[in-house]
Amino acid sequence: MTNPCPANELLLSQPDQFMSIVLTDDVEARVNQLHTLDDLVVCEALRYGITNNPDDQRSLAQLYTEYFLKASTKTRLEIYDHLARIVPELGGHTVGAYTPFMLLDPDPIITSRSVLDYCSSGTLLNADPMTRPRDVVAMLRPDYGPKGFPANRGAMFGGLLLLGDQRVCELITDMRDTLSIEELEQMTGRYSGFLSDAVLGFYLTWLEELVVSEDYADLSRFGHLAAGLYRQIEQSRTPLVFEGKRPFPVPEDGKDWPEVSRITLEKYVTDHSDRLFALEAQESVPKVMPHVLKTFGLVPRTSAEETAEY
Repeated sequence: MTNPCPANELLLSQPDQFMSIVLTDDVEARVNQLHTLDDLVVCEALRYGITNNPDDQRSLAQLYTEYFLKASTKTRLEIYDHLARIVPELGGHTVGAYTPFMLLDPDPIITSRSVLDYCSSGTLLNADPMTRPRDVVAMLRPDYGPKGFPANRGAMFGGLLLLGDQRVCELITDMRDTLSIEELEQMTGRYSGFLSDAVLGFYLTWLEELVVSEDYADLSRFGHLAAGLYRQIEQSRTPLVFEGKRPFPVPEDGKDWPEVSRITLEKYVTDHSDRLFALEAQESVPKVMPHVLKTFGLVPRTSAEETAEY
């Protein structure tokens, strides 16, 4: 692997030949025909997605950690983009190709995006729309793997929240308290640019549970969650809030999502202003909630002296 990323990747220049290599069973024959990091990583990830052979896990993890992680985040994102374009063409049964990106990459963008793609395009078992989110939840359990695995557990939680679905939020609610402060910080740093009633409700409910606590760790959690809620609004691309159930898997033909509706952010604020003001009133000084209220277009009732610097 002395030439990590030249411009002539086989997967782009000769896709048919590349796929024939992916389907070659002899690992040495595959490696000898691939000469860039892009080709090798995408090949081995795709092959795992196609075969789902547990015997390939160790070698794929070794390739990822010993070689791929030495590339820059920018390069890894570019290579992930190649993979994410191919997997939907092969079919939702191949989403296992995203697994190393979910579990082994420390970058929050790569981690959360691979979770989002895995859940959005994976095929279902027994017509259960929560098939793929349940897979990810299983990976997030504290006893799933050795210490330090997954590499960015908080960003995986954040990736599930990016789905913006109430059913997914319910799946992870019981696991919230297993997040460390550092993992919570990673989770609250993830946003899609689109507002979801389910995600906003997830934040508000958790804040309401923590606001009365005097525990130092809970105060820290409250601050991170308030910052995450602030970020959801601040980084939104549209003044709309989406409600309802997203389809799993997401249709590739661009069809509408029949069980999803939209309301204006103004309407959402009208419906939930009492909860926001109650959080502001209950929070101890110095308060961060006044900053959150401002992003929602509300006028805080807290004095400047009692408001935390932000």
